[in-house]
Amino acid sequence: MITRPFITSNRMAPSLTLPFITLNVLTTAAVGLFVYWLWLGSITRMPFDAYGATLILGSLTTGLCLNLLGPGSFSRGLGLFQILRHALGSVALAFTIVFVSLALTKRAQDVSRAWLLFWTLGTGISAVGVRLALIAMLRVLRNRGFNCKDVVIVGFGPVCRAMVDRVTAATWSGFTIAAIYDNRRRHGDAYDGIPIRQGIEALPTDIESGRIQEVWIALPVKAEKLIQRTIELAGETTATIRFIPDAFAMRLHQHRVSEIHGFPMFDLSASRIVGFNRMVKEVVDRVIAGVVVLLGAPVYLLIALLVKLSSPGPVFFRQQRHGWDGRLVTIYKFRTMRVHETPKDRPDQVGRKDPRVTRIGSFLRRTSLDEIPQFINVLQGRMSIVGPRPHPIELNDAFRSRIRQYMRRHKVKPGITGLAQVSGWRGETDSLQKMRKRVQYDLYYIENWSLGMDARIMGLTLLKGFVHPNAF
Repeated sequence: MITRPFITSNRMAPSLTLPFITLNVLTTAAVGLFVYWLWLGSITRMPFDAYGATLILGSLTTGLCLNLLGPGSFSRGLGLFQILRHALGSVALAFTIVFVSLALTKRAQDVSRAWLLFWTLGTGISAVGVRLALIAMLRVLRNRGFNCKDVVIVGFGPVCRAMVDRVTAATWSGFTIAAIYDNRRRHGDAYDGIPIRQGIEALPTDIESGRIQEVWIALPVKAEKLIQRTIELAGETTATIRFIPDAFAMRLHQHRVSEIHGFPMFDLSASRIVGFNRMVKEVVDRVIAGVVVLLGAPVYLLIALLVKLSSPGPVFFRQQRHGWDGRLVTIYKFRTMRVHETPKDRPDQVGRKDPRVTRIGSFLRRTSLDEIPQFINVLQGRMSIVGPRPHPIELNDAFRSRIRQYMRRHKVKPGITGLAQVSGWRGETDSLQKMRKRVQYDLYYIENWSLGMDARIMGLTLLKGFVHPNAF
C-alpha cells in the first residue's frame, strides 16, 4: 500500500475562475483609469459616453479573454512560459476587439489613440505581473499541501520518465507522483525517489488508501490488454484516468484528441491554426499588412525607382512556391539581382557574395526591404506575416524525401518571417543538417502556435531587421 505521509494532508481549494475573472476586469479598469489620469488629466472629468464605455468594454473583454480562451491561465499542465504567453496573447486579442469595435461604431475619433495604446501596453504588463505574483502564491500554498493532486503512473518507459522529470521540475503545478507501476519491475525499487510497484491488481486499494486523485497510463499502444485492465481497475475508484500517448515511439507532429461521429481520435498531423484561431490570425495579419502597405507607399515607390535604374529588368521578382496545403502561390519581392537564367538541375540559392546581386539589391537584401512586397501577398490571403518561410519548389523537391515530415511545413500559410529565422537558422541551406533544424523549428511553430508567439517573432524580426535575405 502507498503510505507516503504527504498524501493524507492533501487539501483542495474551491474554483478560482470567478475570482480571477473579477481580478482581471478590475485590474484592466484600474490601468485604464491610471493611464487616463497620467495622459489626459482628472478622472472625474472623463467623458463617460466615449471613454467610460470603452473602459467597460475593454475591461470586460480582457477579463473574459484572459480566463475563457484556450486552456485555463493556471492549468496545472501549463508551464510558466505558456501561461505568460497566453496572458499576452489574450490581452492582444481583447484590445484588437476594442479597436475593431470603435472603428465599426465610428467612435474611434472620440477616444485618444495614445490612451488606447498605453492602456494596452499597461494591461499586458499588469497581466504578466499579476500572474507571476499568483504563481508565486500558488507555489507557496501547494508546497504546504493546499490544492494539490497526487497521481500514480502505470507503465515505466520513456514517456513515464519524461513525465516524472517535467512534474518534478514544475513543483508549483501541484502534481505529486506517489508511485509508478511496472509489471516487469526491471528498473529497481524506485526512480528519482518514487517507489516502483509490481503488478496493478492492488491499484484500487492503493488509490483509495492513499487518496490518489489521478491515474496516468503511460503504456505503449501495443499493450492493449494491460491498458484495458488498468482502466477496469481504476474505474472502480473515483480517480481521474488519463492516457498519455507515446509521442516518442509514434513521433507525433501534432497530438490532440478529436471526436468524429462519436469516435475519439488522436490527431497525429494537424495544425492549431484552424477555426477560430485561423480567423483571428487572418484578421491580425491583414490589419497589420494594410497599415504597412498604406504607410510605406512612398518608400516603396522610391525603392521601385532605384531598382528600375539599377539594371534592366522588372521591378518585382515573381516566383511560384508551395503555399498552404501545398498549393502553388506566386510571391513578390523587389528584384535584387540582374536578370539571368535560373538553373533547372539544382536549387538556385543566393550566396553572400553572389556577383549577380546589384548594388541596390545588396542593400535591400541586407536590410530585408526586398521582402516588403510580400505584404501584398498577405493582403491577398496567400501568405501570413509569421509562418514557415516558403522555399523554392526545387528546394522542396530536393529535401522532401530526405527529411521526415518536411512537407508538413505547408499545413499553414507561409510567412514573411518565422520562428526558424529569428532562432538563428537562416542563411543559405547548404547542408542537410541546416535544413533539418529549420524544419524542426517550423514544425514546432505549427504545433505550438499562439498570438503571443506571433507577436514575439514579429518583435524579434524588427529588432534583427526582418529576415536575412540569404534565408531563402
